[in-house]
Amino acid sequence: MAYQPSRRLLHLYKPVLQSYHSRRYAASSSTSLYTQQPCRMTPYNLYRPFSIYPPRCNPTATVRIDSLGGESIDTCTLQSFHCKVRDYVERHGVLAVIETEKVGMDVEAPESGVIRHLFVKEGDVVTIGQAIAEIAIQAKKG
Repeated sequence: MAYQPSRRLLHLYKPVLQSYHSRRYAASSSTSLYTQQPCRMTPYNLYRPFSIYPPRCNPTATVRIDSLGGESIDTCTLQSFHCKVRDYVERHGVLAVIETEKVGMDVEAPESGVIRHLFVKEGDVVTIGQAIAEIAIQAKKG
């Protein structure tokens, strides 16, 4: 059986035990050290903190309208898409064409990947910062 200090001596041991068990126990000042619940950690994080396996999430990139060429221009019209859902696009490839009152501009893909979702339709009015598409980054061509 492990040594358990008396309640009078607990205040001397508590900072040491909390720093020693900082990863296993949730810090809470309102509860006793012996009644604290362990943190919920998945076996993946607990046993493989630096794993050689690929991440379990599917990374995506969101295509947004960054600028429209001028400070006074806030909105534009999405004229056409050059790609559709499930098409592969290269990095800096043209995804769509937007049109302001003065000029038409190309919207480029931030990363290579497969288009997962188109958030707007052709002819919709879009603003600066609005997401127009989502790209799955790790997806392969074909």
